[in-house]
Amino acid sequence: MEELVAVIEQARQLGARRIILLGGGEPLLFPAVKEIIRHIDALGLSQAIFTNGICLDKELCRFLFDHRATVAVKQNSFRAAVQDELAGTTGAYAGIQRGLRLLMESGYPDADRPLCVQSVICRPNRTRSWTCGCGRENAASRHTSRRSPNRGEPGGIRT
Repeated sequence: MEELVAVIEQARQLGARRIILLGGGEPLLFPAVKEIIRHIDALGLSQAIFTNGICLDKELCRFLFDHRATVAVKQNSFRAAVQDELAGTTGAYAGIQRGLRLLMESGYPDADRPLCVQSVICRPNRTRSWTCGCGRENAASRHTSRRSPNRGEPGGIRT
């Protein structure tokens, strides 16, 4: 924890205005995440956290809102079966939707606290899930032609 606080303070001294919380897994599972969020807010820095949304509950959503955190929830499909398949777990779609609903019930989005949905458009979800159910493609899939330099798969869009 001390090392993270020192890194955040050093980033601020070097001119950082925003801290983005993400990692090699779900950042909300990190035991000291609330302490880190409080510290970032106390320093007056903007902050964003990327989450799968499944761990969110009312108390945590209110905490994030009260500490001015932008929240980006990862959702790769509007279709439950495709989202669950891509996440590798049954119920992922329902958990994401529940998290988004709880965030909105807590006050998101507002002028100072954006709520974002982050997605990676890839072959499995581009061809099977980015339609609205009425046969029309979502605009994001029509305009996604960037290629990932590592895999040659279509690139991602962050909103």
